[in-house]
Amino acid sequence: MEREAVFVNIISSCICRDAFEIGKRALMTNKFQIDLFYQAICPFTLYSKRDDRLLKIEEEDLTFGTPWQRRIIVAEFRANLFERLGDEKRDSFLILDFTDYARGIYRLNSSDDAYILQTDLLRKNQEVINQCIRDVIYPWQLPQDQINKCLDLFIEDITKRYNRDKIILVEAYYSSEYLTRNGIVMPLSEECAKVNEFIKYCYEYFKNRVSGIHLIRTPDNALSYELHKWGVSSRHFCNEYYEYLLSAMDLCMCCYPTEEEAEALDLLFDNVEKRFSQLREISRLKKEVLAGEEKRKELAQGLEREIEKSNELSKEVDSLRRERSINKRLSYENKYLKGELEGIRLSKSYKIGRFLTYVPRKLRRGK
Repeated sequence: MEREAVFVNIISSCICRDAFEIGKRALMTNKFQIDLFYQAICPFTLYSKRDDRLLKIEEEDLTFGTPWQRRIIVAEFRANLFERLGDEKRDSFLILDFTDYARGIYRLNSSDDAYILQTDLLRKNQEVINQCIRDVIYPWQLPQDQINKCLDLFIEDITKRYNRDKIILVEAYYSSEYLTRNGIVMPLSEECAKVNEFIKYCYEYFKNRVSGIHLIRTPDNALSYELHKWGVSSRHFCNEYYEYLLSAMDLCMCCYPTEEEAEALDLLFDNVEKRFSQLREISRLKKEVLAGEEKRKELAQGLEREIEKSNELSKEVDSLRRERSINKRLSYENKYLKGELEGIRLSKSYKIGRFLTYVPRKLRRGK
């Protein structure tokens, strides 16, 4: 018997949407159908003032992006997310995460209270909005009462359209480390502490005001992944994370009693946390092995250098020995020649020769 499809709406970063593709399992309780997906939605821009110039921009005016991506940008310009959602999706499950809330926001020069969200996609279409931008700030730089007001408005719009037992909040954060293709844990260049602190504030604010929703935690030791389909990023996680996330969302949609659901979610959480601990331990051992290999390589190279020095020294010693041997031989030959000459001088023939040479001179001198 074919399972009845469960309709899902997602107002989130790519994290929750990726779970339905990367996290696929052979056995799922539910058959999912993604009805709506809106990415890069932030209440601090959603409830700010509109800029009349941006309201005139249509999807075809944008030079970069797929039709879906362009639709997201135009929805940001118009701030009409909930008008697009309508009321007919009330029976669908709604999945949320707040990681996009920590993105930078463009402050527009039309008003001090006019903002749009800074995204990679919007930067690629920046020539369309250049004349509208004053500067860039981060949402935690906004006045606290403005932050709270925007969150209150978002909560009001969400709870007006979705039953609380249909809302799934994924408490996702940015990861400061990633797993390489070789299984080594490496740090990311992105600074995550301030970002995660602000995101946590938004999660706590939402949970304190909206009870009865489904909550899915993210382990603190979760890792991003070098081989993620969208590339390395602090929000592009290992496959194990998406498998956990999809399993947890599947569980939340089964309508179990609250206590049973919480217990099952805790079990899933403990398992994925242990898995990331294992990945980190494997990485540590690999690093030790690599460090040992590097040390052995350094020692081998050092030994080779010492052998080369020893060989050069041996050559120098051999050269000195040859030189000393030659000098010794020359010294011996000099002594031998000296003795020979001395012997010649003392010989009778030498003396007669000297006499014969000497007498004629005397005789010539006498004449």
